[in-house]
Formats: sequence, structure tokens, C-alpha cells
Amino acid sequence: MKEQPDERLLLDEEDALHIEYPYKHFPLRSEVQWTTHPGDPDYWSNTLYMGEASVESDLAWNKLIRRHGFRAFQKEAEQLNLTSSLPLKEGGVSASLGVDHNLHCLRHFKQWYFRDYYYRNKTVEDLAWLEGHTLHCLETLRKSVMCFPDLNLSPYYMVPEQPHHPTHISTWGKRQCVDYDMLNNALNRRRYSRSEYGEDVNRLLDAANRD
Repeated sequence: MKEQPDERLLLDEEDALHIEYPYKHFPLRSEVQWTTHPGDPDYWSNTLYMGEASVESDLAWNKLIRRHGFRAFQKEAEQLNLTSSLPLKEGGVSASLGVDHNLHCLRHFKQWYFRDYYYRNKTVEDLAWLEGHTLHCLETLRKSVMCFPDLNLSPYYMVPEQPHHPTHISTWGKRQCVDYDMLNNALNRRRYSRSEYGEDVNRLLDAANRD
């Protein structure tokens, strides 16, 4: 018997843009909208992020990273049980978004891969710590992609002229994605400066050479 697709799962393009974001307590759910990306064979080929270490690549990665996190207001913090978060002088508490930690970890993987460029002046002890941090990031990303998996379908095809990798997946299919620019603009309105931490926290950050 030929297997039939579940018609309940085949949304048309208009319906797909109104998928409900699953995190019920996310403070900015109204700012989460979905967009459709057409198939693009170069979707995974942005050399600015995956290419050789360079000043230009560093600047691009730095723009993706939200340093110090996100301001959660007191009621939001209580709903999400953020009981150990650092209080901020202008209200609310410090919180970290999973996507920001994931991007930090991806950037760290690149820095570890090009460690002769990024960490050439580090001590043996520093490198041992960084290696442990790299493994932590590996587990973080594993947990994250399994917690909230990308369910977009990709074609799987054969390329016989590439003996080391004769089968491939591609980005030719349509993809439903969160409108990240819209979300990022909303998140940036919740940013805060390091000066909102208490003196003890800033003293520790200074000692660790963290900006």
C-alpha cells in the first residue's frame, strides 16, 4: 500500500506564515513572525561567517552576538523562574536567550578551529580551558537542535563525481523561518549596558578581561 502524506501537515504558504511560536512565556511573542525563503543553492555558502579568520568576519560575527543578554522584566522573570538572574539597576534582571548562546558557541567553534590566529598568545592552561569550553558548546548545540529541531525538508541527492561525499542534502526546497531581523530589532530594545551590573560583578568581569 502506497503511503500517503498527512494532509493536515501540508500548509499552504499563507497559513505557514502564521504558525504559532511554541514558547508560551517568551516575552516578545508578538514580534515573532514567520517568513518563507525560496530554494537557494547558496543558502549555506556565506563565506563571511564560515571562511578564513579575518577582521571582516569578526565584525560580522560580533554583530550577531548580543553581549550580556536581554532584559527580562520582573513579572517575566517570575513566570520563567529566573530566580538566580543578576538584577539590573534600571529594572528587571539579566537573562540570556538560547539563540544568543548558540551563536556564541558557533563563533567559538570557528575561533577554536582557527586557534593559531585567535589564541596564539594563550597559555597552556588557557588552551586547556578553551578546549573544555569547546566541548561544552558542542553539547549545548546538540541539546538545542534536539529541543527545537529544524523541520524544514531538504532534498537528498547523489553527486557521483564527488567520491568523498557522493550523497548530499541541499537548500533547494522552500524554508519556513522566523523573521530574524524583525525579532532582532525587538530584542535590541531590551539590551542593557554592563554598567547596570553591580560593582562586584563588574570587578569580576574586569579581572577575567571580559567586556
